[in-house]
Amino acid sequence: MTIESLDARTEDLRTSIRTTRRDSLALQESIEKLDAKMDPEKGNLRELLAKRSEIEKHLGLYEQVKTFEDMIRRIADETEAEVATAVAGLSLTAVREFSAEISKRLAEWDYPSAASVRYDRKELDIIAGDQRRSAHGKGVRAVLHAAFTLALAQYCFDRELPHPGFVVLDSPLVTYRPPDQSTGTGDQPPEGVVRAFYRDIQANFDGQVIVMENTDPLDPLGADARDIRFTKRDDLGRYGFLPVVDGEETAHTLATES
Repeated sequence: MTIESLDARTEDLRTSIRTTRRDSLALQESIEKLDAKMDPEKGNLRELLAKRSEIEKHLGLYEQVKTFEDMIRRIADETEAEVATAVAGLSLTAVREFSAEISKRLAEWDYPSAASVRYDRKELDIIAGDQRRSAHGKGVRAVLHAAFTLALAQYCFDRELPHPGFVVLDSPLVTYRPPDQSTGTGDQPPEGVVRAFYRDIQANFDGQVIVMENTDPLDPLGADARDIRFTKRDDLGRYGFLPVVDGEETAHTLATES
């Protein structure tokens, strides 16, 4: 191989390199143009992927909802079966005696037509004024709930049936207005009902009653009762019904314990 042939070969290689570089630059330009055209599509693709992720998340939520609905139906079926068993075991005599206990309690509080109030074992509710308790306004519902709770406890005490020995009543009086009184008349519950209520739970109840109410009793309580005001202050009296933990607020209402 001569020097001339080597020079010729070298020149061919240099030419090939230049051609390859031109082709490479041309390809790079083509790639950049294609990238520019694809940028909007990439944005659409990202949006589609985000929507897909959101849809998958929603599908997962639907599955959770279906699972919870199945659980609710199963629990409801089990509860209905348990209630049916309990109702079947509740004698008419027990219902009649319990209804009498409720009526007596309401009569002591001057509740209108107290004698007609009864407990319905099929409805599992108190019937007052030919209506279920749940159909009345919140004030009447609260008074009927208090009567039910106290009557049930006293029913158990009188028959030596299991009971924790105390009841807690949350705002039984503050919203009460007689059923025949028009809505919005008067800012306070009837004084006669308030006085009768506190007098009755002190004189005619064998357990402990904790009453959490927003208004004071109208008359001084008996020697065995304690009237405690919740101050919502760490430096004065009792902050609330539950103790304050790490400075957190727990309760800020008026309570009367009897």
